[in-house]
Amino acid sequence: MPEPILTVRGDFGEGLAELVANKLVAIARHAHEPVLAIRVELDRHADPAVTRPVAARVNVDFNGRQVHAAATRRTARDAVAETVDRVIRQMDDRPHVRRWRRGRRRHR
Repeated sequence: MPEPILTVRGDFGEGLAELVANKLVAIARHAHEPVLAIRVELDRHADPAVTRPVAARVNVDFNGRQVHAAATRRTARDAVAETVDRVIRQMDDRPHVRRWRRGRRRHR
């Protein structure tokens, strides 16, 4: 797995890079194709009135096919976990979508 590119906007404290790296291992385990690049962006709103102040975005390049996911949550851990889960669901759902489209018949 390539080294992920991590972009952070806002104050997240210590251990963020390790948290992200641990969560991204799940993507590598579920990958059906080679992972060429991973980009992770985390933003934290400074306004305390925002109920979900952390936004996470993950972009993964699977052998030329781009998969994108995003989530907003109360904590960085939850936002990254939800985003990684969404990427994995897209990866797992992809072959089923292709099979359905190939087997589909047109009714006239």
